[in-house]
Amino acid sequence: MSNGNGIQPTQRHLSIDWIESNNQTESVKKGNFLGRKVVQINPNEREQSRTNSKLELGETLSILASTELATSILRFEKDSNATQSLLNRKVQVIATSRPMSQTSFVK
Repeated sequence: MSNGNGIQPTQRHLSIDWIESNNQTESVKKGNFLGRKVVQINPNEREQSRTNSKLELGETLSILASTELATSILRFEKDSNATQSLLNRKVQVIATSRPMSQTSFVK
């Protein structure tokens, strides 16, 4: 049943199929929840994991942004029309900043 915004309602009474203790860490429990393997950790480990995940995400986004920027620069450099437009604009700015009487062109 959808409420018009594409969000599906969730079941109210979900059950955990099984949980088993991990011998390595008392705070870690493994289980199966709705057909997926899950690991339950204590709040301190959860906070550390969340912090690490945020750092990883930040690094990944930074890499992607740098890649996108580099790609756009390379795309711009490969565009001969853009390069010619920049050159024309530079010549126009230089020409307007100097009086034409002082500028001499030799053909």
